[in-house]
Amino acid sequence: TLDGRQVSRGEDGYWLPRNETTVGAHNLTATATKQFFTSGNDSEKITVFGWADTDLQTPERVLRGQSLNITTRITDSNTSEPVENHPIDLLIRREGSQPQPAANQTTGPAGFANLSLSTADRQPGLYEIQMRAGDNSSTFYNVTDKFENRSVELLGKLNLSLDTNQSLVY
Repeated sequence: TLDGRQVSRGEDGYWLPRNETTVGAHNLTATATKQFFTSGNDSEKITVFGWADTDLQTPERVLRGQSLNITTRITDSNTSEPVENHPIDLLIRREGSQPQPAANQTTGPAGFANLSLSTADRQPGLYEIQMRAGDNSSTFYNVTDKFENRSVELLGKLNLSLDTNQSLVY
């Protein structure tokens, strides 16, 4: 039995977690009976981990001075249910440089973590946004893709001033 619910029967019984098995700590108990033998049982505390999927969304382009809005989400791989309180690290890297930390967040009840990043002090160019989400013993989830990347073009604005001495051309 698993937490009092029968999960297997037979002499060579085995048990595989199903979608209805929640992640976390459980008590697994085995009871054996056979004619002419005394019955026996044993219990073991087990921890069931689930697999989680990651999703990183960014715009393809943003104009310097505007906010870069980043959306991340973590969901259960089997049920697509949101994973709450899962830690996420976001890094930003300009082409040709090393990644720099942008934020450390945890997912909310719907599995989302959002960040609005200022671009005012950044130079125009191609940037890579990286989401790192690792396995977590507090949420009981292992992540299928620990790193997810998106490229974002940060566009600058050119100021052009045209000045002529003559307004008529012959």
